[in-house]
Amino acid sequence: RNPPHRNSVTSQDQTEVFNIQKGEGIIGIKGKEHQVTQGDTLLCEPNSTHYVKNYNDEPLEILVFKTNYDYDEEDSYWE
Repeated sequence: RNPPHRNSVTSQDQTEVFNIQKGEGIIGIKGKEHQVTQGDTLLCEPNSTHYVKNYNDEPLEILVFKTNYDYDEEDSYWE
């Protein structure tokens, strides 16, 4: 599980697209939790608080696309 976060101040115009590659879990976006499984895709609008929960022992793999992204050392990193 990663804590709720927003991306850095430099990416307030950044949209993120999450595509579930493997596993299942929960992605929270703007206070609403979404059950996700392989093949699901979610959109996270700019400056939206979001988080991921993996509630089982199987890996949860997510491919993340970011728009208007300028690399920033302070941007979120999910491992």
